Amino acid sequence: MASSGYRFVHLEHKDYLVTVDYYSRHFELDKLHSTTFAAVISKLKASFARHGIPEAVISDNGPQYSSVEFETFARTWEFLHTTTSPYHPQSNGLAEKSVHTANKLLEKAKADKSDPYLSLPEYHNSPVNGFKSPAQLLMSRHLRSTLPNTNQ
Repeated sequence: MASSGYRFVHLEHKDYLVTVDYYSRHFELDKLHSTTFAAVISKLKASFARHGIPEAVISDNGPQYSSVEFETFARTWEFLHTTTSPYHPQSNGLAEKSVHTANKLLEKAKADKSDPYLSLPEYHNSPVNGFKSPAQLLMSRHLRSTLPNTNQ
């Protein structure tokens, strides 16, 4: 991962962390039991273990990211951490777009009374601008999902 963006989603009294890879546009959705810096750092460590440590991390200016502990985490794991202006969230545009997409997926899953995580592989398999999908760009493969697909 070259650069990653991070934002929170809050829906139905539940908090989620949206992590997006800027190269592939692949995003992950992690349910948080707490929004403390420790909980966020724990989720980020798991993401970094799966996908590698990004060179740069862009986040909002929330207290989790502006804490001394997060600064120490960034220094120890050797990534550049940049925060966006709280009054100009569109400066982290791809993360904002991913939050919007995640919100739509969560709301649709709630309306359908289905597991919101089942919709993620479908999103990740969808080509971006007629090119490759986020899954193909990030993992060089098509993800198995519950929908039939003949183009695998």
